[in-house]
Amino acid sequence: MGLIATIRESFRSLVSPAEIVEAESGLDPLATPSLVKSAPVPEPVGAIHESPSGAIRELPLRPDTSVVGATGTPIFYGFVRDLGEYNPRLEGREGFRVYEQMRRSDADVAAALAACKLPIRAADWQVVAAEVGDHPDAATSGRRISSTGEGKNTQAKAKEVAEFVRENLFGGLESPTLSGHWMTQSFESVIENALLSLDFGCAAHEDLWHVEGGRVRLRRLAGRLPLTFYRFHVEPDGETLVALEQWGYRGDDFVNVRVPAEKLALFVINREGANFYGRSVLRSAYQHWYVKSQLYRIDAISCERNGMGIPWIQQGPNASPADVKSARDWATKLSTHENLGLSLPPGWQLHLEGVRGAVRDPASSIRHHSEMIARSVLAMFMSLGTSESGSRALGNVMTDFFYVSLEATARMIAETITHTSVRRLVEFNYSDEWQVASDKQEGHSSLVPRHSSLPYPRLVCSNIAVLNPLETLGVLKDVATANVDLVQPDDETENYFRKKLGLPAKTVPGGRTRHAPIQERVLLSAGTARPPIGRSPTGPPRETPPVGAPGLEEKS
Repeated sequence: MGLIATIRESFRSLVSPAEIVEAESGLDPLATPSLVKSAPVPEPVGAIHESPSGAIRELPLRPDTSVVGATGTPIFYGFVRDLGEYNPRLEGREGFRVYEQMRRSDADVAAALAACKLPIRAADWQVVAAEVGDHPDAATSGRRISSTGEGKNTQAKAKEVAEFVRENLFGGLESPTLSGHWMTQSFESVIENALLSLDFGCAAHEDLWHVEGGRVRLRRLAGRLPLTFYRFHVEPDGETLVALEQWGYRGDDFVNVRVPAEKLALFVINREGANFYGRSVLRSAYQHWYVKSQLYRIDAISCERNGMGIPWIQQGPNASPADVKSARDWATKLSTHENLGLSLPPGWQLHLEGVRGAVRDPASSIRHHSEMIARSVLAMFMSLGTSESGSRALGNVMTDFFYVSLEATARMIAETITHTSVRRLVEFNYSDEWQVASDKQEGHSSLVPRHSSLPYPRLVCSNIAVLNPLETLGVLKDVATANVDLVQPDDETENYFRKKLGLPAKTVPGGRTRHAPIQERVLLSAGTARPPIGRSPTGPPRETPPVGAPGLEEKS
């Protein structure tokens, strides 16, 4: 063992101790130490340590900021691999062409995607101001507090920021063109581009900026087609996106570009690990689409063959080999058209043989796979009326569950835009307070924005489910007849229900002198109940008579 010890000491003198993994953990005493740095062992939080001088000191409480685990998604030079995908045709960007064929060629797939997209596109998208704590200056002042609550914004500042973002997103996405005109982008087109993540698993738009009147504004949220996605460049942690590389057309030029992550909003559906391609909602419908397309092809061939029969030719006794080959080719290529005539040599005969016995009808199989395609996106209600089972009550349950999935998709889109485009818009215009953080160990300074001091508004989506006007009136009636005052008859609530019922909004706000409880107003207008005790129909509230007072005795 003396030679082994000498080798170990020589190796330790050449290699840094931090790069050595002790070989004693293995069974082989001559095992070669690894030169790969191992992950640092985190210090115990709040542990007791003994200094070299022998004094006992307690480490301050601090989190472990190192990255220890792995995402599990292999990304080689930006190329993302999906270890769970067993079909090579559907892995990553290879599956884009298949999904493109599915959504363009199959009516059931197109209907399922439309059922998932149209309610979200038709929903109400709003910008909600940041929730700021109550402060004495919140109602009148827009300045920041710099005492104990430094960086805390007032409610007035939060409303100002939200109004600026709302005006830019919903009415200010416009930019001048080279021809001198203005190009306007609707916010619905932004949502429509984000919903491509349902088709392909991922979608993206790029923030395009311009400066106008001393303000940085979004001039366009330019969609980037998923078919152009090539590589996803990430940081060493394997999950933080740095840039998106594209191969695609810019006009008539086929270019290769890298869009940095700070200009990008990436929408990913069913993301697992660091798989930026996500998983399309059509992935689970692929098997049924493929089998159904084959059944359609077989059904078309069988209709043609059963309609005209299978031709066979009985040749004459003097047929030459060339005639035999010509007759075989002619019989295999024979098809019926409007004008068809035959001329046969003497002794030849043509027969059209029909199908004998029962032929299986593929309609039931096609219907089954169509139902499975709708079920893959939780749109089971699309099959009601086409089968022998199902009821209206069952359809309501199905649609409720379906709308839950749509709300989750809309929430993902809203949060992505909020944390990317909206956040950058607020920082570019309202991050006038910056702090210089000095890193004494590295010996340099860096500008860091105080994100906590900015009132970031949120983009929210509501009213995805389409309410029946009769159901809306039924809800109002139930609330009105209840013993609780849930809904106050203010102008905002009234306009909300007017919109639900398809009525025009109220143009003149206010106009009420007294807000009676809504249940009292409905009951009085219907004439079905008298005013409750303690309130006069026309006059001010009156005192409630005590129990046993005259006039309250029960009459026989």
